[in-house]
Amino acid sequence: PLFRSSQLWKGILSVILLNGKDLPAMDDNGFSDPYCKFRLGQEKYKSKVISKTLNPEWKEQFDLHILDYPNQTLEMEVYDRDYGAKDDFIGRCKVDLDDLEQDKSHRMTLNLQEAASGKITLVLTISGTAEELTEEDGALDSLNDVKRKKLKRKFGFLRTFSRLSDWTFKSESHQGCRSPSS
Repeated sequence: PLFRSSQLWKGILSVILLNGKDLPAMDDNGFSDPYCKFRLGQEKYKSKVISKTLNPEWKEQFDLHILDYPNQTLEMEVYDRDYGAKDDFIGRCKVDLDDLEQDKSHRMTLNLQEAASGKITLVLTISGTAEELTEEDGALDSLNDVKRKKLKRKFGFLRTFSRLSDWTFKSESHQGCRSPSS
């Protein structure tokens, strides 16, 4: 997701989506093809689809930026992928991040709401929370200026080819292409 340059992260929520248990069958074959959608503020993440199961094993890890802390809620919805049709809603759950201790991993199994059955197991960790910066103290503006200048120096156009050793070149030759050493 893209952020305005004036937005400052308050922390990072690390999510490990482990598995689901006893999800309801949404397809005629007696199974579902489940996946999860996560939302934290404006940030979103969609898991991979696990085909033909009621007990999916996702084992996925991802991070979401916390822009507004406290008072943030992680929202999760589970769907059944239907190829060629609208995906079926299975259920949802929410986690209030204010209930989680920072810099500690929290393994939890959540019952799906609005579902006949089903649980989702995940691990949540909040890290890197910063103290509140205000417009009045000028810290936000100077931090953004410093950050912007540093990034321009490091990744600016003029430095694009300054370290060719960072680039990976394939050794196979292609017609009309020359390797950097020739």
